[in-house]
Amino acid sequence: MNPTISQGIGNNKLIRGNMHFNLVDIAYGISIRANSDGYVVSIKDQSNNVLETLKLSLDDKSDMTLIAQNFLTIKEQFPNYQTIGFISESEYYSLIPKDFFRQETAQALLQMQYPTIANNQEIFYYQLQQQDAVFIYACDHKLVSTLKNVFNDISFEHQLVMAIEKSIDSLSIYLKDNRLDCIVKLQGKIKLLNSFSYQIAEDIVYHILNILHQLQIDHTKTIIQIFAEDILKNAHQEVLHTYLPNIVFQSI
Repeated sequence: MNPTISQGIGNNKLIRGNMHFNLVDIAYGISIRANSDGYVVSIKDQSNNVLETLKLSLDDKSDMTLIAQNFLTIKEQFPNYQTIGFISESEYYSLIPKDFFRQETAQALLQMQYPTIANNQEIFYYQLQQQDAVFIYACDHKLVSTLKNVFNDISFEHQLVMAIEKSIDSLSIYLKDNRLDCIVKLQGKIKLLNSFSYQIAEDIVYHILNILHQLQIDHTKTIIQIFAEDILKNAHQEVLHTYLPNIVFQSI
C-alpha cells in the first residue's frame, strides 16, 4: 500500500496506507506497538490478518498529553473496534516458576533481576499455557495510564509471551537498537529466555551461534526467526544471511 499523510497533532505525523475495504462491514481489532519513532497501529480482522497499518511519528515520546491526543484521533477514526491491545517490548521481564509466584511479590521478584528498575513501572504477569511458569514484566506507568484513559478496555501483552505461546519449536529473536531478546523452545519447553547487547551484525551472529552450540541445536533443523523493524532488518540481514542462510526475518 502506498502511504499517505493523514491527521497528526502538532508537528507529528500519522502515516497510513490506502484503504481497500469497508470497516463497517467487518469486525476488526486494534493492535498498538511502540517503535523507534513512535508507535505502529495495526488494524486486524478476526483472523489476525492486517488490514491497515498506521505509523505514528512523535517528536517527544515522553509527552503523554501528545500521545493521548494522537490516540484519541485514532479512536475517532476507528470507533467500532472489537478488541484493543498494546504489545510491550519492555526490557524488564522475568520467568518465575509457578509455585514460587505470588501476585503481591511480583515487583520484588522483578527487582531482584533488575535492581535499578524505577518504582514508576506498572507490573504485569501472565500464567503461561502448557508451562509451569509465570511471565512478569514492567511497563511505564504513565504510558499505561494514558492508554487506559483513551481506551478503557485495552489489554496489555509482552511480545515474548506471543512467541512462547506459539506451538512451534524455534529460536526467536526480537531485535531492538543495541539489544536482542531471545527465546528458545524445544519439544514444547522453554530452554532459554534472555536478552543480549550488541553493536554490529557480527555480534548478533556470535550470540546466535553461541546459543546453538550451548543448547546443541542443529540450525538446519530448527526455525530461526528474527522479528525487527524494517530499518534494523535492512541494516543486518545481509551479514546474518551470510552466516546463517536459513534465518527468516519478520517485520514488526
